[in-house]
Amino acid sequence: MVSIRNPKKPLPPLATETNYEAADFEYFEYFGALKAGSKATLRLNLKNGTTIDLPSSENELKRLMVNLIEAFGSDAIARLRELN
Repeated sequence: MVSIRNPKKPLPPLATETNYEAADFEYFEYFGALKAGSKATLRLNLKNGTTIDLPSSENELKRLMVNLIEAFGSDAIARLRELN
């Protein structure tokens, strides 16, 4: 499996104005920023072994958090209670 310290090559340029779907999505992982000034990474893992790393700023991650809380609010609250 690919390591965050040894990522695969970059994606080739994708067509503009095109929507893509990762049909074989399996799970994702989160890696905090590895060094000061770098971005955290969301990694999408596909069933065929392909990984796609999405470097994300703190603001982008907060926007994702808000979207997930809006979609799964009661589950998010239950999880926070478990952590307390």
